Amino acid sequence: MDRVFLEVLVARKRSALMMFLKIWGMILTVAGFLGTSMNLLFLIPLLGGVILAGFAWMHEKTEFEYSYFERELSVDRILAQSSRKRMAVYNLDELEAAAPAGSYHLDGYKNRKYDVKDYGSHSGAKTFEMYFGGRTRVILDWDDELMQAMRSASPSKIYLQ
Repeated sequence: MDRVFLEVLVARKRSALMMFLKIWGMILTVAGFLGTSMNLLFLIPLLGGVILAGFAWMHEKTEFEYSYFERELSVDRILAQSSRKRMAVYNLDELEAAAPAGSYHLDGYKNRKYDVKDYGSHSGAKTFEMYFGGRTRVILDWDDELMQAMRSASPSKIYLQ
């Protein structure tokens, strides 16, 4: 059997909310720093601003890495190009159906309740939906090479139109 290993890196669109939180965190930090010379109560906004700015900085630039190897798809989240976390591992043996978003092949799954895991870029790119084990709906960005490799492993469940 031919072994296939693919990695696809998808950058999520930068969020305006995270940019807003980062700016407010910096403002609180500067105000708290300047205010601590007058009163130690200004340590609270100083610490709050540092925490808020740090959180927003980490989550402002988010990327997802899709790795496919031997009928297994793993998804990792990378925050600020420094912190990596394995989000999920999906086995294609548990796959019910997969197709591009809006495909008629997925019409039978529209009215069911699923846990939605969205690992897309939110940039308007073509997305691909996968339904696993009657409980999970996974949304990925489209990548031709990845979709062809998964289709060759499970042709009866993966539709490319």
